[in-house]
Amino acid sequence: MKYIYLSGIVDPFWGEISQKSVADLVTAARAENAAEEITVVINSPGGDVAEGINIYNYLRREKVNTEISGVAASIASVIALAGQHVAIYDNSTMFIHHAWCYLGDGNADDARTAADRMDAIDGTLASIYASRGLDQEKITELMDGPDGKGSMITAAQALDLGLVDEILDPAKAVAACMTAFRSHPHHTKPSNKEDTHMTAEDPAITPAPADPQAAGGNPGKAEEVETTETVETGDDEDVRIAELEKKIAELEKKLGEKNQSAAAQSAQSAQLKASVKQARTQAAAQQNQTKLSWPECIKKAGSFAKACAEYPDERQAYIESELAKGSIR
Repeated sequence: MKYIYLSGIVDPFWGEISQKSVADLVTAARAENAAEEITVVINSPGGDVAEGINIYNYLRREKVNTEISGVAASIASVIALAGQHVAIYDNSTMFIHHAWCYLGDGNADDARTAADRMDAIDGTLASIYASRGLDQEKITELMDGPDGKGSMITAAQALDLGLVDEILDPAKAVAACMTAFRSHPHHTKPSNKEDTHMTAEDPAITPAPADPQAAGGNPGKAEEVETTETVETGDDEDVRIAELEKKIAELEKKLGEKNQSAAAQSAQSAQLKASVKQARTQAAAQQNQTKLSWPECIKKAGSFAKACAEYPDERQAYIESELAKGSIR
């Protein structure tokens, strides 16, 4: 099993996760071993809807498995459902909500157009959730949430809803690896018959002639030496297994300690990212004081699509500025 880890924001321009970056990782894994199964482990707060659906479609074609470790929120919850087999760790969550956007400048007609587009995106996302067996009423309920802002879904709830196929326990996953190791033929202590590869026709177990020299040697002695070597190999294997079991116990202990501090580390990471983005936004603002604002770029270009093509730097600076303010996410 080959594992690929996706962590961060989904965006084709400045996010940590994009269809290109995912494709590069999958292609590299296939190059190492084309027949090996691939599991994509996801930890993301979401991001760009179109890019997320692009990633979802790509992973579906690649027939990979997926795991949620941490959180799969917003469009990341859709990416997670691309797996042939979808699993979630028992301490992880999903978050589902209605599509939304930052309106910015515009009149009532612009607001109505944006609302129609959001409804269309909701329909697309709902169809993907429905592929896991959820009906439209339940999907709407989850998107609404208790306060109209979406629903946080625990691992147990995700399994009950049919969004995932399995709940993973990190400690049990380690134990399963150990079981597979011990059951492998190479790591199982065989019997003496298997060790010496004897059969009923093997000269080593046929009666020795009255004169051992007539057989060109001492078969009984040869058998004794070979059996002794086999026992020593088996004992060494037991020692190796005991050492591995000890290491497994140490890893399980460390894993428990990491799980306890995961929430604090996640919060600290989010604060650091926010500080970095704010610093980048401030630096960009100082460097681009003479540049057009994003609304001015749209007006000058004549359309949103043309503005994206002609003023990519201004668009990125605008997005980072709004993210720093907390206007969009």
